[in-house]
Parts: sequence; C-alpha cells; structure tokens
Amino acid sequence: MQIILGKENAEKVGDKYIVLDLDTFLINGEEVSSYCVLDASSIPLEEMTQLPHWVTNHNKIMENYRKQNWVFCEQMIDHCLERWGGSMKSFYAVLLARILDLKTQDLPVNWTGAIPK
Repeated sequence: MQIILGKENAEKVGDKYIVLDLDTFLINGEEVSSYCVLDASSIPLEEMTQLPHWVTNHNKIMENYRKQNWVFCEQMIDHCLERWGGSMKSFYAVLLARILDLKTQDLPVNWTGAIPK
C-alpha cells in the first residue's frame, strides 16, 4: 500500500489504481486528506469481482468514523479486516484501536476526526 496526500493526487491515479480514503490530517490549520493506493495484483481474484462492494464498505467505515458512529465502524471493520489481500489490515487495526479509545472520551460537537499534525 502506498499513501498519498491530497484529493487532487488521489484523482490523478484513481483511473488506474484502487484508491481508498484514509484519515484527514490537520496541518497548519488546513485539513488534508490522505488516501492509500492499492496494487490490484495483491488482491485475490475472488475479491476483484466484488471490488465496488468493498470500496463502498470501506468508504462507509470512514464516513461513519467521522460521524462518531462507533458501533457501525467496529462491525464493518471486523467485516473488512481480511479484505484487500490483507494490505489494509494494519490500517483497520490502528483505526479500531483509535475508535476504542475515542468512544470513551467526551468529544466536542465540532469534532471531525481530523488528526492534528
């Protein structure tokens, strides 16, 4: 998995590669999105036929993370953990650990999920 920053960069490679939304970072007061670029050759052939389904599920995880819908995220991460030929496993594990921590906190109403850097 390769990681790139910025929506413009993700759009440039989106026609040739599988690009998934990851975290958003707060850098010098500006929110910058990060994306992973997956090599299709690392994804099992049987998953390729359902690729749009798994992209949608991943996007739902990230959308619900930003909405603080922790239960949905936990369940969907469990569902997606072994997908993508295992290349997203470490990201999902880190995200799940973060969720388990965040759900014990009182987050501000304007919390967006952006990670300060």
